[in-house]
Amino acid sequence: MSIFQQPGLHTDTSNPGDVIKLASFDWIVQQTQNGRNPVKTWDLRTFKNAGKKVGVWGVSYADSKTISIEDDCARLVGSAGGADLMVMNIEYRLTVEQAKRLVVGLAPFKGPKALICVIGDLVAQKDALKILLNDGWNIIGEMYLCDQENLTAEQSEFQAFHAGIPIDRYSHALGMYLGLRGRFITGAEHAASLSAAKAGKRFSLWMVEQGPDSNWAELTAYIKTQSPAPAPVPTPTPLPTLEELNTIAKRAIVLAAMEYEAGLAALGLPIPKNGRIPHAKRICVDPAKQYPTIQPSVKNLLESIGA
Repeated sequence: MSIFQQPGLHTDTSNPGDVIKLASFDWIVQQTQNGRNPVKTWDLRTFKNAGKKVGVWGVSYADSKTISIEDDCARLVGSAGGADLMVMNIEYRLTVEQAKRLVVGLAPFKGPKALICVIGDLVAQKDALKILLNDGWNIIGEMYLCDQENLTAEQSEFQAFHAGIPIDRYSHALGMYLGLRGRFITGAEHAASLSAAKAGKRFSLWMVEQGPDSNWAELTAYIKTQSPAPAPVPTPTPLPTLEELNTIAKRAIVLAAMEYEAGLAALGLPIPKNGRIPHAKRICVDPAKQYPTIQPSVKNLLESIGA
């Protein structure tokens, strides 16, 4: 399973929240490259030491905010020292030719990669996205309810399906910032949207440092509802005592003798007067009397079971 199928975080600050607050999230990416802006560097060790997969993310533009796709990629790759994963956010409708340039530009980074793009354009970008998918990328759709009421997880999944994106390669970015609708979307509202689409834990928080603290508790509670309950620990069967083992073994000797004599009867053969059942009973009760006359292999058996 790709790391991007687990809950994650996108931030452009050095400290989006304490490690305890982020406990339910598996990965975090910190912005290092954004068009022509100076490249930022972060100390990734805090979150790595907390067991998180840590990466970098950048932004590529199609206008004067950037030099070229190649420059965006080179600057992002150059900032990825020690990173486990990488995310590229594009601010344009991706073409096949641009997708090929992204693949080449980010090829030096060998970890998992994902592209963030506008979900309303997924179908129009179908051929371009296929190139990234064939290169092993994941796709993250911008589910920014803070900007538009109709940008729900269900709409996002619908667009991804018609764009030919496999469900195990697709996830949702939840906009946590104060958007065009003039208010923060609560964690509970996001959780309701994800639940309606049966999206599970395939989501990440965009600009996670923004929004009220209550979002953390609400989304953490949602994540817990999506986690399978731990399997019950089986109660170990107690081992039999030596006395119990001896009883089991002796019973088996008698049962074998009974089975033998029943077989003789079934074949119409005579059963010796002093047959195996009496012998078996005597062996189990007092083996010392029979010990000198029995075969070595039986002696070994009796000795091993303490008969």
